[in-house]
Amino acid sequence: MAISAPNTIHLKGEYKREEFLTAEAITPGHLCQAYNASGVEKVKKHPTAKGFTEKMFAVEEALLGKVIGDAYASGDRVPVNIYQSGAEVYAWLKAGTNYVVGELLESAGDGTLQKNSGTADLQTVANLLEATDLSASGAVATRARVRIH
Repeated sequence: MAISAPNTIHLKGEYKREEFLTAEAITPGHLCQAYNASGVEKVKKHPTAKGFTEKMFAVEEALLGKVIGDAYASGDRVPVNIYQSGAEVYAWLKAGTNYVVGELLESAGDGTLQKNSGTADLQTVANLLEATDLSASGAVATRARVRIH
């Protein structure tokens, strides 16, 4: 039986909600990083592949009628959740790989997650909860259920 796609990024678990101005286009489900730009707190897609990061994901602005497919443009206010270990999120996976359930995932450096290179546990962001085959030619980044590490 196929599992239907969720209509929200936050699936379950504990998190802290923050809101930032975006420094670039961001779509709900992207792994994000906050930074200070000339005294203004902003957020961007996590830019460092295999790099340590908070477990911060952009989420939809449901109170304004936005859904997970509604992207935020540079300069928009974007709500993000900073997740605790064990929480479940509908996050973006990088294309080009066949992912299996239980796969350890790290930042791919573009807001998506990729297979963990196995070099450091601190780099692990999440574990994959559903098999997702993105290995075919022409595959594109896709959201999948993950459990925060």
